[in-house]
Amino acid sequence: METAVPDNDITQERTGQGIGCPGWNFLYHTLSCCLDREAENIVVETGTNWGFSTITMARALIDSGLRGHVYSWETDAANHQRACDNIASAGVASQVTLYHGSVAEGLGRFAVELDGSIRFAFLDGSHQQDEVLREFTIVYPKLTNDSVVLFDNTYPLPGDNDPGQGTNGALRVIERDYQGNLVNFPHTSWWTPGQAVWQKAPFGWDWCEAC
Repeated sequence: METAVPDNDITQERTGQGIGCPGWNFLYHTLSCCLDREAENIVVETGTNWGFSTITMARALIDSGLRGHVYSWETDAANHQRACDNIASAGVASQVTLYHGSVAEGLGRFAVELDGSIRFAFLDGSHQQDEVLREFTIVYPKLTNDSVVLFDNTYPLPGDNDPGQGTNGALRVIERDYQGNLVNFPHTSWWTPGQAVWQKAPFGWDWCEAC
């Protein structure tokens, strides 16, 4: 987005890193730090929008040198087309598959047909409680103990008549009904603020034995 770094080649020349760093740091590094070094890393995103977060996650995969792919869903046709253009311009199209249409239907079919597990899910489509919970329940059966789910915009909007109906309310339900490990970071998103990371069982396997 900055005029001084109009493309990924210049970004890499100036910083030595992909376009995911330093911009969008939290998303880039959270994904980078939980990738499986042995398996195919399936990354799913709801709410592609213009594709900036999608590009960030694709860059994290590329920079890691590990196997993986990003699958992202967007309901708005104009946003979907703009994301396609941005992702092509960023040079990461080979790492990304974009879908246009109903997130619940498309993600639901994807999860049923997926032969394997989801390594990382970024749920940033609708920020209504029911929609966030629907997306979470779709990906939940495909998560391993140490898969990571990242939620965006976790604080209620000032002036909301019913703030519990947003992402914040969904996280309270997940915390109550699914337990696991939930950590909220209040200063990592623009508006509304907050991102949260959830994991089913962070110590559900022995790291030493895995090595």
